[in-house]
Amino acid sequence: MSGSVLKAGDLQQSILQAKQEAKALFGEVEDIHLRIRDTTLVKAASSIRPLNAGSISLKLYHTLRGHQNKVAQVRWSSNSSQVLSASQDGYLILWDIVTGFKKKAIFLENQWVLTCAIAPNCENVVSGGLDNTLTVYNVSSKQPGLSEYEQFYSSVSAVFKGHRAYISDCDFTSNHHLVTSSGDMTCAMWDMAKGSKVRDFVEHLGDVLCLSKFNHISSQSDRPLFVSGSADGYAKVWDPRCQYSVQSFSISNSDVNCIKTFPENHSFVTGSDDGIIRLFDMRSDCELSSYSLASTLTSHDNQGFRSNGNISPTSVDRSSKAESIDSNYNIPGIVSLDLSKSGRLIYGCYADYGCIIWDTLKGQVVGKLGFAGHSNKVNQVRVSPDGIALCTASWDQTIKVWAA
Repeated sequence: MSGSVLKAGDLQQSILQAKQEAKALFGEVEDIHLRIRDTTLVKAASSIRPLNAGSISLKLYHTLRGHQNKVAQVRWSSNSSQVLSASQDGYLILWDIVTGFKKKAIFLENQWVLTCAIAPNCENVVSGGLDNTLTVYNVSSKQPGLSEYEQFYSSVSAVFKGHRAYISDCDFTSNHHLVTSSGDMTCAMWDMAKGSKVRDFVEHLGDVLCLSKFNHISSQSDRPLFVSGSADGYAKVWDPRCQYSVQSFSISNSDVNCIKTFPENHSFVTGSDDGIIRLFDMRSDCELSSYSLASTLTSHDNQGFRSNGNISPTSVDRSSKAESIDSNYNIPGIVSLDLSKSGRLIYGCYADYGCIIWDTLKGQVVGKLGFAGHSNKVNQVRVSPDGIALCTASWDQTIKVWAA
């Protein structure tokens, strides 16, 4: 027994040493990038007209009510007409955005859901969570042999098992292929037609917390590249045709909670527990820019923004002790982020301060949704594929749809 314990201890020591060596090597690479960098994103975009602080104004279009517990995740359909929500009340709900009505209600066998996704053709949806299982439901509007009641309450059409820990994120790469990230430190690809796992993606040394796919950057359009973020502080770009990750980026010493690819398919942004959003480009193989709320609020460029009150004490009834962002620069982590259709705007959700809107090119805060009318923490922001609307989800059990 003591021998096995010793070996386990030696293994952990080796892993720790390898992590430290990898960090040191990434630091050396970053030093080289800094030496040869001849400009910054802000300087390169100096000729582009800036967006005025507070100029991004969105109006509430719908409040979607129906869940009885925290909304864990929301996803838009590819045609921007529907939103899928997953809640820890044990239901997935498919909403019609135009009317605000429910189209489908899906009862989950395990209420501890963390993620959901909807297929490009809108015929299937999936959920995953603390049961380590990916469950597929058919939500096709026309299913022969089913009553109207049965049509509304969709049933399970497939179950995929293979992860050894919770499923943190998932997405469809085509109508028949999915990718998942998990607390077992791996990502996996699944084939719905075969009903089985296609392969694992193994390199992370911590829980894989998020992923985002690139749109058809690979020649195999049903298996595009995707990028994953992990509690080990790294983001890795994966090509399903390759055995190992094709690129690896050292993000920070804290968890990478959320990640999103740009529409042009060569860049992505990450949000981590240190409260910083970072922009990376695959072609330059380095970080292009970072967006720190604490630094922005203390900078000269945003003094006017602060004095105008656009970022002010936000009161959410949690013992009425919510503090001003101005007075507390220990900004909490990023819990969700998304991009406008053009990529010019970054929407970032902070753990205690709601949704903040950034100008990607100038690195400045240009607006805020704050708690966006929610009465509790805002934990999700999603922009519609057509770029016309966005939705925010909250622990207050509601989803709000916003448009210009």
